[in-house]
Amino acid sequence: MTFRGKPAQYSMKLCLAFTGNMMWEIVQPLTGPNLYDEFLDQHGEGIHHVAFACDDLAWDERIKSFQERGFEMIQSGVWQGRVP
Repeated sequence: MTFRGKPAQYSMKLCLAFTGNMMWEIVQPLTGPNLYDEFLDQHGEGIHHVAFACDDLAWDERIKSFQERGFEMIQSGVWQGRVP
């Protein structure tokens, strides 16, 4: 897990629900430095992010694609041994 380019330890409660092919997440940050707490401090509760499925593109290629367009990775982690 990383946060702002450095190794990090953080935890959260996460609730997932589906409506058709749309997935909803409710995130409650618990411990450690994380993007969720930053967002809450700056904006309060609200929509935090929108994600798109890229099943046919390897994780490393996804990261490279965003970096080439000027986006930095702010936070990363795995769930059950994989990147969701």
